[in-house]
Amino acid sequence: MNDLVTKFSGWLLMTMLAMLVLEILCVGVFAASWCLHTLFGHYAFAVLGLVALIAALVHHHHEQVKTKDQLIGNL
Repeated sequence: MNDLVTKFSGWLLMTMLAMLVLEILCVGVFAASWCLHTLFGHYAFAVLGLVALIAALVHHHHEQVKTKDQLIGNL
């Protein structure tokens, strides 16, 4: 179960960051802000950043748990 959560949170993190980078670079800053504003309202970048931050924290936590389990398993 932890492995599944780790993979999903990593995938979510990469997807959210890729969406943000692609929208800003490819579409342009004005168009990206308009698209995000349309999707999420006035707090578009805050919502996107919050989701990416939560995904990063979950991914990091589960990577630490996985590493700890591997270390205990090697004893």
